[in-house]
Amino acid sequence: KNQSFLTVQVIYDKEINLVGLEQITAAVINSLKDPGGVAYDYLTNERYGCAVPSAQIDSVALQNLSAYSAQLITYTPVGGGSATRNRFEINGTLDTAQDCFQNLQTIFDSCDSWLQWNEANATWSCVINKAYDQSAGTIPALTLNQLFNIDDTNVIGSINLNPIDLNSTYNSVEISYPDNAVYDQASYVYINLDPEDKNPNEPDNVLLLSLPLINNAVQAGYIGTRRLI
Repeated sequence: KNQSFLTVQVIYDKEINLVGLEQITAAVINSLKDPGGVAYDYLTNERYGCAVPSAQIDSVALQNLSAYSAQLITYTPVGGGSATRNRFEINGTLDTAQDCFQNLQTIFDSCDSWLQWNEANATWSCVINKAYDQSAGTIPALTLNQLFNIDDTNVIGSINLNPIDLNSTYNSVEISYPDNAVYDQASYVYINLDPEDKNPNEPDNVLLLSLPLINNAVQAGYIGTRRLI
């Protein structure tokens, strides 16, 4: 039940040297692509997922992730011009030999978000890496000016200032991903900061990212740029 099988018939022919089974690959297609839906499916599935009860999942947070992922971003396709696509999609296969927590991290890395355990209501949730939404603050909603207004009324403890370590500052990123244009073979996207955005005498430091659930250069480059910045 709920398993897939591939049946192959081989007719041996010694004269044409057909005496064995060559390597076979199969295309796996799943209509579920939105990250919130993928995360919910993996969290609740009892066969290949985490078997978490739905009552212990913050479904509203995952729905918000799906809505944010479905927003269109604009990019320049090969050959010029302008095109749009969904901000985030999940297109890849998970290794069920890995533990559930690692696979969940891989899912949320593919949509620039973080897995979160909410101790207040005992639910698994997610935090989307996006700009602060003034309308989603407390009542009354915090404005950006209020958010960054730091004084002795909202700071507890001391303030420590540490110099920036240039050796640990990333200024370029290399993203590897399975490219659907070449049968999911490994492809790479390279992004570098402009020289004027670097500090004086800053050494080259490359951030290496692997995104196994992203199969196109547009989304891989988009996430790589966000992570680098």
